[in-house]
Amino acid sequence: MAIRRYEYRMVTTDTKGWGGGIVDVQSTQEMLGEMGEQGWELVSVVSTHMGQGTTRCVVHYFKREI
Repeated sequence: MAIRRYEYRMVTTDTKGWGGGIVDVQSTQEMLGEMGEQGWELVSVVSTHMGQGTTRCVVHYFKREI
């Protein structure tokens, strides 16, 4: 049985707004669609915080078999 090998990619999207926290849904959906067309699978999403629950950016983790 062959061992599956993967490559990984991390894509960070900044939030909008004066204090952050506003996600641009349209551009995020476009990015996800483009990554999917290239064979990348979304495996995790993490938001980073500036404090008091405000999201500074969203980090998307992808993998695809090589």
